[in-house]
Amino acid sequence: DIERLLTHHCCSLSICLSENMMAVEIRFVKAGPSSITLDLHVPAHLEANKQLSIDKFELQWREASSEPDEWATASSSLKLRRCTKGNLKASTSYLFRARAHVAGEGWANFGPETRPIRTTIPEVPDGCSE
Repeated sequence: DIERLLTHHCCSLSICLSENMMAVEIRFVKAGPSSITLDLHVPAHLEANKQLSIDKFELQWREASSEPDEWATASSSLKLRRCTKGNLKASTSYLFRARAHVAGEGWANFGPETRPIRTTIPEVPDGCSE
């Protein structure tokens, strides 16, 4: 039973928020020359808990070659679970991480960062040569 699982593993919501029990998983959807589209997934046991109301997400990103603490916030008010980060450099690898906000409680910790996700190389128009 899910409530017993939450009670057993998570004595209070504040503990859940601070211990990665609410980690958001990021799944790659597609990449273009200047954008990457991602899906944000919340663990099933949290989706089933009607007492938790996730009202928004925060998505952060950085170039894979940058320092580990150089995260930039793409948005801290995402309402949808699918998002596209634009204005990226072509043929460049990026890392992403996300966290959920629970209404009336606050932000959970960030989930694990993604593996590097690379934007594509812009296509050369037909009839053109390099």
